[in-house]
Amino acid sequence: MELKHRWATTHNFLAGLTAGSWWRLLRENRFAVSPAYWHRAAFITFASIMNSASRIREESRFGEEVDATEVSRHPVFILGHWRSGTTHLHNLLCQDRERFAFPNTYQVVNPHTFLTSEEVNTRRFARLVPDKRPMDNMKLGFGEPQEDEFAPALATLLSPYFGVAFPRREEHYERYLTFEGVPEAELAAWKASFLRFIRKLTLKNGGRILLLKSPAHTARIRILLELFPEARFVHIHRHPHDVFRSFLHYYDTAAWFSYLQVPDLSLIHISEPTRRTIPSRMPSSA
Repeated sequence: MELKHRWATTHNFLAGLTAGSWWRLLRENRFAVSPAYWHRAAFITFASIMNSASRIREESRFGEEVDATEVSRHPVFILGHWRSGTTHLHNLLCQDRERFAFPNTYQVVNPHTFLTSEEVNTRRFARLVPDKRPMDNMKLGFGEPQEDEFAPALATLLSPYFGVAFPRREEHYERYLTFEGVPEAELAAWKASFLRFIRKLTLKNGGRILLLKSPAHTARIRILLELFPEARFVHIHRHPHDVFRSFLHYYDTAAWFSYLQVPDLSLIHISEPTRRTIPSRMPSSA
C-alpha cells in the first residue's frame, strides 16, 4: 500500500504537544506507532521537549496575568460541518480587524507558548509553512485565521482529532465531539483549558471580540454557552453531496500528514467509478 507523504513532518498539529502530554498520548495508545511513522514520532518527541521548556518560561512570565484576564466581550463562533466553507467564512469576517481578533495558525498549535515565542518563531520558521493547505486552495501561514480546536486538544488530549493520528482508536476519540457520556472531570478539564486559551487570546489582542471557528463546536453549543452565556453563533451549510466529496478529498490529502498508524483504507476508500456516480446536486424535485 502506498503511504502518501510518508516522510512528511509538516501539517501535523501534534508538534505542539508538551513532553508530558506526548508521553501520556503514547501511553494511552500503548505506544502503537506504526514503524512507517517512527520518524514522525521522533520529530514530535523533539518538538515536545522544546515546547515544555518554553512553557515554563511563558508561565513564569505571563501566568498570573493570564489568570487575571477577564473575557468581558464574549466570542462569536462560526459553526458548520467540516468542508462546508467555515474556513472561507472565517477568513472573510476576520478582515474586520478593528472589531474582531482571531486565533492564528501559530497560536492554536502552540497554545502553551505563543505569548513569548510567536514573534520570533514565526519569522524563524516561516519558510517551513506551505502557502496553501494540502486539501484545498485556501491560504496558509502562521498569521492566518485558524480553528481553535487544536489548542484545547493539545492541552487536554480530549478531541476527535486524535482519531486521525491514531485511527485504530478513532471510536474512543469520537466521544469528545459532543462530550456526552464522558467523565465530568474530563469535561471540566476541557472547559478550563479552552477558557484559559481564550484568556490568553484576549490578553494578546487587547480585549477585542474573538471570532472563533471550529466545526466540532457545532456539537457543543450548550457547553459553549455555559462558558460564554452571551456568545453569538453563525452557522454555514453546504450541499451534503459536495461535503461528502470534499471529505473524501481531505482524507486523500491532509489526513496523510497526521497519521501515526497506517490507516485501514477500506474504511474510507471509494473507487473512482463509484465516486463518479455520486451526483453533485440533488434533483430539483427532491
